[in-house]
Amino acid sequence: MQEDDLSSILIQNERDLLHILPLDMLPIKMSGLKRTRMIKNAHLNSVVELFRDAHIGSGQLHVQDLTNKFDWKDGNNHPDLVLL
Repeated sequence: MQEDDLSSILIQNERDLLHILPLDMLPIKMSGLKRTRMIKNAHLNSVVELFRDAHIGSGQLHVQDLTNKFDWKDGNNHPDLVLL
């Protein structure tokens, strides 16, 4: 089995999990958010996972903190924030 096939299988399995929502399934406008996913973390908070690595962990932001991270001019009225 090739690495691309394995990656495709893992991505498909992620779509079936209840605690993971790949944001590429939603009509997100910002390309930087399309590659992320919303997860339930260890505290059962809904957070956006910006990156994940076995050696360094994962970078998580609460949804309301996205406004500061991405410097959205329209703040809490940004279409992606409203959707999330």
